[in-house]
Amino acid sequence: MTADPGTLKLNLGAPIGLVNAAINVLSTHGYDTDRILAECGIEGAQLNDISNRVTTEQYYRFNRYLIDNTSIRGLGLLQGSEERLTDYGLIGYALLSSENLRMALQIQDKYAPLAGPNYEYHTEVHDDHFAIVCRGIDAPLPTRWCVEGVLAAMAGAIRTCL
Repeated sequence: MTADPGTLKLNLGAPIGLVNAAINVLSTHGYDTDRILAECGIEGAQLNDISNRVTTEQYYRFNRYLIDNTSIRGLGLLQGSEERLTDYGLIGYALLSSENLRMALQIQDKYAPLAGPNYEYHTEVHDDHFAIVCRGIDAPLPTRWCVEGVLAAMAGAIRTCL
Protein backbone atom coordinates (compact mmCIF):
# COMPACT_ATOMS: atom_id res chain seq x y z
CA MET A 1 0.00 0.00 0.00
CA THR A 2 1.41 3.39 -0.89
CA ALA A 3 0.11 6.87 -0.29
CA ASP A 4 -2.57 7.90 -2.76
CA PRO A 5 -2.91 11.35 -4.37
CA GLY A 6 -5.47 12.25 -1.71
CA THR A 7 -2.89 11.92 1.07
CA LEU A 8 -2.75 14.95 3.33
CA LYS A 9 0.22 17.24 2.52
CA LEU A 10 0.47 19.87 5.25
CA ASN A 11 3.07 21.23 7.62
CA LEU A 12 1.21 21.43 10.90
CA GLY A 13 4.11 21.06 13.29
CA ALA A 14 3.94 18.25 15.82
CA PRO A 15 1.48 17.21 18.50
CA ILE A 16 2.58 18.33 21.98
CA GLY A 17 2.18 14.72 23.15
CA LEU A 18 5.37 13.78 21.32
CA VAL A 19 7.27 16.41 23.30
CA ASN A 20 5.54 15.25 26.47
CA ALA A 21 6.70 11.66 25.94
CA ALA A 22 10.32 12.79 25.61
CA ILE A 23 10.02 15.12 28.60
CA ASN A 24 8.74 12.22 30.73
CA VAL A 25 11.81 10.17 29.81
CA LEU A 26 14.19 13.09 30.37
CA SER A 27 12.74 13.89 33.79
CA THR A 28 13.12 10.29 34.98
CA HIS A 29 16.80 10.51 34.01
CA GLY A 30 17.37 13.71 35.98
CA TYR A 31 17.45 16.28 33.18
CA ASP A 32 16.24 19.83 33.81
CA THR A 33 13.19 19.70 31.56
CA ASP A 34 12.15 23.31 32.20
CA ARG A 35 15.52 24.51 30.90
CA ILE A 36 15.33 22.20 27.87
CA LEU A 37 11.86 23.46 26.97
CA ALA A 38 12.96 27.09 27.38
CA GLU A 39 16.02 26.57 25.18
CA CYS A 40 13.79 25.09 22.49
CA GLY A 41 11.20 27.87 22.67
CA ILE A 42 8.45 25.67 24.10
CA GLU A 43 6.38 26.90 27.03
CA GLY A 44 5.88 24.33 29.76
CA ALA A 45 2.20 25.27 30.02
CA GLN A 46 1.72 23.95 26.46
CA LEU A 47 2.27 20.42 27.78
CA ASN A 48 -0.95 20.58 29.79
CA ASP A 49 -3.30 20.56 26.80
CA ILE A 50 -3.03 17.56 24.46
CA SER A 51 -4.65 19.55 21.65
CA ASN A 52 -1.63 21.90 21.48
CA ARG A 53 0.99 21.58 18.77
CA VAL A 54 4.55 22.85 18.54
CA THR A 55 5.83 24.46 15.36
CA THR A 56 8.07 22.49 13.05
CA GLU A 57 10.95 24.78 14.04
CA GLN A 58 10.37 24.13 17.75
CA TYR A 59 10.13 20.39 17.16
CA TYR A 60 13.36 20.31 15.12
CA ARG A 61 15.12 22.41 17.77
CA PHE A 62 13.84 20.07 20.49
CA ASN A 63 14.97 16.96 18.63
CA ARG A 64 18.35 18.50 17.81
CA TYR A 65 18.79 19.39 21.49
CA LEU A 66 18.05 15.82 22.54
CA ILE A 67 20.48 14.39 20.00
CA ASP A 68 23.28 16.82 20.91
CA ASN A 69 22.85 17.15 24.69
CA THR A 70 21.60 13.89 26.15
CA SER A 71 23.30 10.58 26.73
CA ILE A 72 20.36 8.31 27.49
CA ARG A 73 20.90 4.93 25.84
CA GLY A 74 17.87 3.90 23.83
CA LEU A 75 16.25 7.34 24.14
CA GLY A 76 14.17 6.76 21.01
CA LEU A 77 12.87 3.44 22.29
CA LEU A 78 12.08 4.95 25.66
CA GLN A 79 10.34 7.97 24.13
CA GLY A 80 8.36 5.86 21.66
CA SER A 81 7.31 3.57 24.50
CA GLU A 82 5.97 6.58 26.42
CA GLU A 83 3.85 7.74 23.47
CA ARG A 84 0.15 6.89 23.39
CA LEU A 85 -2.12 7.05 20.37
CA THR A 86 -4.00 9.91 21.98
CA ASP A 87 -0.72 11.90 21.99
CA TYR A 88 -1.20 12.25 18.23
CA GLY A 89 -4.47 14.13 18.58
CA LEU A 90 -7.18 13.47 16.00
CA ILE A 91 -5.17 10.92 14.05
CA GLY A 92 -4.65 8.95 17.28
CA TYR A 93 -8.36 8.87 18.00
CA ALA A 94 -9.04 7.80 14.40
CA LEU A 95 -6.56 4.94 14.81
CA LEU A 96 -8.18 3.90 18.09
CA SER A 97 -11.59 3.76 16.45
CA SER A 98 -10.40 1.67 13.49
CA GLU A 99 -12.12 -1.65 12.94
CA ASN A 100 -8.81 -3.47 12.48
CA LEU A 101 -5.06 -2.99 12.06
CA ARG A 102 -5.27 -2.73 8.27
CA MET A 103 -7.73 0.16 8.53
CA ALA A 104 -5.57 1.85 11.18
CA LEU A 105 -2.51 1.63 8.92
CA GLN A 106 -4.47 3.07 5.99
CA ILE A 107 -5.57 6.01 8.15
CA GLN A 108 -2.00 6.51 9.36
CA ASP A 109 -0.70 6.61 5.79
CA LYS A 110 -3.30 9.10 4.63
CA TYR A 111 -2.96 11.49 7.58
CA ALA A 112 0.69 10.95 8.56
CA PRO A 113 1.57 14.70 8.48
CA LEU A 114 -0.73 15.19 11.47
CA ALA A 115 1.66 13.01 13.47
CA GLY A 116 4.66 15.30 13.06
CA PRO A 117 7.07 16.82 10.55
CA ASN A 118 10.41 15.07 10.87
CA TYR A 119 10.06 12.10 8.61
CA GLU A 120 7.81 10.77 5.96
CA TYR A 121 6.86 7.21 6.52
CA HIS A 122 4.25 4.88 5.23
CA THR A 123 3.23 1.34 5.85
CA GLU A 124 2.99 -1.47 3.37
CA VAL A 125 0.47 -4.15 4.28
CA HIS A 126 0.84 -7.60 2.76
CA ASP A 127 -1.01 -10.84 3.47
CA ASP A 128 1.63 -12.18 5.84
CA HIS A 129 3.49 -9.07 7.06
CA PHE A 130 3.69 -5.31 7.00
CA ALA A 131 6.62 -2.94 6.63
CA ILE A 132 7.30 0.60 7.83
CA VAL A 133 9.22 2.68 5.25
CA CYS A 134 10.85 5.84 6.64
CA ARG A 135 12.81 8.68 5.01
CA GLY A 136 13.92 12.13 6.16
CA ILE A 137 12.12 15.28 5.03
CA ASP A 138 14.07 18.55 5.11
CA ALA A 139 16.39 16.83 7.54
CA PRO A 140 19.37 14.52 7.38
CA LEU A 141 18.83 10.80 7.15
CA PRO A 142 16.65 9.49 9.96
CA THR A 143 18.72 9.19 13.10
CA ARG A 144 18.77 5.97 15.06
CA TRP A 145 16.93 7.82 17.85
CA CYS A 146 14.05 8.84 15.57
CA VAL A 147 13.79 5.43 13.92
CA GLU A 148 13.74 3.79 17.37
CA GLY A 149 11.01 6.20 18.43
CA VAL A 150 8.87 5.48 15.37
CA LEU A 151 9.26 1.72 15.80
CA ALA A 152 8.49 1.75 19.53
CA ALA A 153 5.48 4.03 19.05
CA MET A 154 4.24 1.87 16.16
CA ALA A 155 4.58 -1.27 18.26
CA GLY A 156 2.52 0.34 21.01
CA ALA A 157 -0.07 1.49 18.49
CA ILE A 158 -0.36 -1.98 17.02
CA ARG A 159 -0.84 -3.50 20.48
CA THR A 160 -3.58 -0.97 21.13
CA CYS A 161 -5.34 -1.58 17.79
CA LEU A 162 -5.29 -5.39 17.98
